Amino acid sequence: MSVVVNSNVTSLIAQRSLGNNVDNLRQVFQRLSTGSKINSAKDDAAGLSISEKLRMNIKGYDKAIANTKDGANALKIADSGFESMVSNLQRIRELCVQGANGTYSSSERTYILNEIKQRLTDFNQTVSSTSFNGTPLLNGSVVNLRIQTGAGTNLTTNTIDIAAAFTGQSLTVTGLGLDSALTATGTTWGPTTIRTYMDAIDTGLNKLLGARSKIGGMMNRLDSVLSNLGSMQENLQSSDSTIRDSDIAKETADMTRYQILQQASTQVLSQVNQLPSMALKLLGG
Repeated sequence: MSVVVNSNVTSLIAQRSLGNNVDNLRQVFQRLSTGSKINSAKDDAAGLSISEKLRMNIKGYDKAIANTKDGANALKIADSGFESMVSNLQRIRELCVQGANGTYSSSERTYILNEIKQRLTDFNQTVSSTSFNGTPLLNGSVVNLRIQTGAGTNLTTNTIDIAAAFTGQSLTVTGLGLDSALTATGTTWGPTTIRTYMDAIDTGLNKLLGARSKIGGMMNRLDSVLSNLGSMQENLQSSDSTIRDSDIAKETADMTRYQILQQASTQVLSQVNQLPSMALKLLGG
């Protein structure tokens, strides 16, 4: 082996190895501290591109889930209004059965009629006051209430128009053909009139229950959408994690390995830097 003074190639090799080990150890520390194995484009340019697209979709699904929940809340409010309206109609029919009994006088029927009118007024108030974010839900004015339920732009696959759950007709007392009781008096409110009105109540109640069933069907549809969105989000998050997140066990093992290599490289460099001094011995120094 040649002994030279001006060039210590072995030292250069040791320096390069030490530098590589230091760089590798620095990357390991960065991955452990950030929890991410991609901290810049140079770490994995292709993986970073895929991960960013996945994260864009994940954020889109986050908003889609929130939107779908808003739609579900609107339907729940409508259903709550229906519950109150059905309860009022059931009570009104109960009062009609009572008033149709021939043993009651006109004054007593007037008392019954007064409660019926109050119930009808409350019925109309429920129709007018049931709304979501300023949008009336039960007065027949809803024609377009499109919910963004996906992260894309295609209307068919990414939106649902929950207006389809509403009948498009007025569910007021007049709309259901039940307004005759509002103008009735104790003298005109006889058993025959009451029985006719009971038939109208039955017809109106069937319409009301049919309209409520559409709300229930749409609520079930949005529940299914929410479940699917949750699954999609989980799968996207899992894919992004595979690409982006650090494997702590692996990084810890690498840290130990690079620490040992760094120490070994430091020791070797210290030794090889002494090689040129062998020339002094040859010169009798």
